[in-house]
Amino acid sequence: MSAIAWFRQLTYTGEMPTGPEKIQFFFGHQVVGYFEDQPPSSAGEYRYMPFRGLGHYRLGQELGRKGPQYCHYVANGETRYFTVARIPRRYVLEVSELVPSAVSRILEST
Repeated sequence: MSAIAWFRQLTYTGEMPTGPEKIQFFFGHQVVGYFEDQPPSSAGEYRYMPFRGLGHYRLGQELGRKGPQYCHYVANGETRYFTVARIPRRYVLEVSELVPSAVSRILEST
C-alpha cells in the first residue's frame, strides 16, 4: 500500500490498514470507499468501508433521488463497472449487476 493510500485510510476511516491492499471504488471520479473483502464479481451484497468525503455523500444522494447508480473499481489494470442498487445496511452495498467488459470500456471513454 502506498504511503498516500495509507495516510488517506488512516485520515478518513481512523483505522490502521492491515492485510492485503484493499480495492477502492469510485462514483464518477470521486472515491467512495474500499471493499472489505472481494470486489463485486456478481450480483449480491458486498461489505465496504466508506471514506468520509464527497464521493460517498453523492452516491447516497443519487441513490435516493434517481435509484441505481454506476460505480467502478480498477483491478489488474482493468476498470470494472457495476450497478449499486441500494445501501441496505450500514457499510453494505447491494450490487444488482456487473457491467460487461465491452460496455465498461464505453463507459470509461465518456
